[in-house]
Amino acid sequence: MPSESFCLAAQARLDSKWLKTDIQLAFTRDGLCGLWNEMVKDGEIVYTGTESTQNGELPPRKGKGL
Repeated sequence: MPSESFCLAAQARLDSKWLKTDIQLAFTRDGLCGLWNEMVKDGEIVYTGTESTQNGELPPRKGKGL
């Protein structure tokens, strides 16, 4: 089973945002999750696994059908 892969795609336009961030948040579970989610939302963390599609959307996980 292949592991999921992510890539860091730092964006200079967001540097000032991250300079204001309290780095201690990274050492708490909720803080780390929040920082991760912000980076995903901003497009700075990108999924590069084999399940990605050409339009950038992930297909539904197995067993998660409607």
